[in-house]
Amino acid sequence: MNSRQLKMILCNWRHLNTSRRPRMQQLKLMLVVMLAIALFTLAYQAANVLRPEAPIHRDPPQQLPNYVCHSCGSACEPNLLSDVHSSERPDYQQQEELKATDDRVLVLVETLYSPLGKEICDILNALKLPYKAEPLGKNLPLLTTATRGRFALIIIENYYKYLNLVEWNRQLLDKYCVDYSVALIGFLTTRPKPTFVKSKVKGAALTLYQKQRVRNLTFSVGSSVPFIARRGQVLPLPEPDEADWVVFQGQHNSTYESVLVADVVYDDEEPLKPYNMAAVMLDRGEEDGIRRVLLGQKLNHWLVKLSFIDGIRHLTNGRLGMPLERYLQVDIDDIFVGQVGRRMIADDVLALIESQKRMREMVPGFTYNLGFSGKYFLNGDDLEDQGDTLLVEQASQFVWFPHMWRHNHAHRHNLTYLEAIMTQNRLFA
Repeated sequence: MNSRQLKMILCNWRHLNTSRRPRMQQLKLMLVVMLAIALFTLAYQAANVLRPEAPIHRDPPQQLPNYVCHSCGSACEPNLLSDVHSSERPDYQQQEELKATDDRVLVLVETLYSPLGKEICDILNALKLPYKAEPLGKNLPLLTTATRGRFALIIIENYYKYLNLVEWNRQLLDKYCVDYSVALIGFLTTRPKPTFVKSKVKGAALTLYQKQRVRNLTFSVGSSVPFIARRGQVLPLPEPDEADWVVFQGQHNSTYESVLVADVVYDDEEPLKPYNMAAVMLDRGEEDGIRRVLLGQKLNHWLVKLSFIDGIRHLTNGRLGMPLERYLQVDIDDIFVGQVGRRMIADDVLALIESQKRMREMVPGFTYNLGFSGKYFLNGDDLEDQGDTLLVEQASQFVWFPHMWRHNHAHRHNLTYLEAIMTQNRLFA
């Protein structure tokens, strides 16, 4: 090895040694930073362990007062609601239909996408009534089969268009209604730019007033239409201050019957009692043999919606409509799942049992449904664990339904895993 090669080796070694020094310094710096973070974490955890726990604030179980019914002026007693108007409602089931029609509704809309038409169809869907929606135009849908009428009721979204139908279509529709004892429900809403505020309905002894402001809506005591609705009770809420109502005034009391009445308001004055008019009117059909319910507002107002539902039942003699029976179910999900401080304690369990007893006085057989995930049983503090234990001891008081063992999300697991954790929850039960 000559001197030149030796110099090259020494030069390379020096270069390698100088390049390693910054790396060693970086490594030492990283070790110091990691050590500091570890010491800070240990100090923080030690401080939390030594710090006294903040007391958990729990509100005691509360019992709300009974709802004060405006019709009787006092708290409702058990089984009171089942007797309301029981003697006043007609027994439609004993009446026989004179004509044969299918239990289906024909909805004549302006267009298949009109807002009011959609609301009508939504209510019919909620009532589980079969219907057919068709635009009211030059051609009417087929109304009859060889031996039967296809529709038991006809609902017209825009009654103005019905009044101005082509003579042939109007005669065809009216003849079907007379021959098969089919009634009409029509909506007469305020037009955007009415030519006349007061006008007479074509072919009827009935006057309507557009662009009216109303207050004190109530179902007429003498009306035969209300079934779900309660007669004679004024809605104790302010009405929207909009002049968009149509009210009716019949010239013959024997033909027309006020269903939903209201006080008409002029300017900023108080309601004038002599101007109590009908916002929903029943036409008994004594003029042309066709019974009708005419509504002077869209279905935005819930009293008009009640009038519409009761009108369906009344005009079909009880064949179509909503019964009075209701089924009440209350589910309490994730009964064991919850953070400490938000879970049930023993007092809450006892209050739950007492509230169930009170509900059974008004709703026979009422029982709470409790959903559970067994993994979180006894997962709270001492008071909450006592509540879990008492709840399981009183398990026969309730109906139980299972969730996943650890409140798992079903879409994140395959079928085998889901079956396994559901079996685990069942074994816990």
